[in-house]
Amino acid sequence: MKKKPKWQLMFGLLMKDHSTGEKFFHDIYPSKMQVGMCLDTWDKNDERIIPLQVREAKDGDKPTHWGWIDAPNELLGRMNENEEISMIFATETMLKICFPYGLKAEEERGKGRAVRVVVEKRQPSKNTKPGD
Repeated sequence: MKKKPKWQLMFGLLMKDHSTGEKFFHDIYPSKMQVGMCLDTWDKNDERIIPLQVREAKDGDKPTHWGWIDAPNELLGRMNENEEISMIFATETMLKICFPYGLKAEEERGKGRAVRVVVEKRQPSKNTKPGD
């Protein structure tokens, strides 16, 4: 039985495609600091950094991005039991660039799998602290 997709909390920037005018989230990472390294200048309260929630798309969803889920690897100490998504990009091509031999080759080697992803702006909850 496949696990129910769970939201991961992340941060990112809202970008605009200048050819279509469409807006999308970009530079998606688990911490504000990582996103901040993609900016020219920033501080921890930079309003350009947006709190996001990310999860693997399920049937009936409209995926917005592509991502990668590492396979567990005991030798490397990388268990990834929660199937956390990394390398999140707006297009499949952007994800493919991360794999010199291609996504399919890495999947066939058992290194992980490419997934369609839903990325949304995180809604503040009662427990959200300023700056989260």
